[in-house]
Amino acid sequence: MAETDPLIHDFACVLIAHINLVQSIGMRSGVVKQIELFIKRMRRHYDWYHNSESVHDHLTQQFDAIELLLTRAIEFNQMRDDEVLSEYQKDLLRQPYRRPVRRGPRRASKRARERQQPPAQNVALYSAKGTDLKQG
Repeated sequence: MAETDPLIHDFACVLIAHINLVQSIGMRSGVVKQIELFIKRMRRHYDWYHNSESVHDHLTQQFDAIELLLTRAIEFNQMRDDEVLSEYQKDLLRQPYRRPVRRGPRRASKRARERQQPPAQNVALYSAKGTDLKQG
């Protein structure tokens, strides 16, 4: 469902980003408690939407997908705290590669520097290239 539903796809991306970026055990445990409360609220009137006469099929599929993602996130955090993750799961924890930050002012591109030259130098460039500037 994540491939076809943008809501589920984006929600899964947020969970993966959280797993990847949050290092604090306290923050993770707080989020797990909030997730558990949310799942409890989702299940409160489960029978209203999950019956054979329901016209809310898409909504129930989204609820089921969100519940599955959240329970898997809780399981992942528990396995992470117990240090029993597989190599594949550890890949989710690797920090993304970031190129080094450039220090100092940025240098303009060659084309931008050529445009910034005084007009007299531009005439010399054009005449050197064999093109004539029309005076007008």
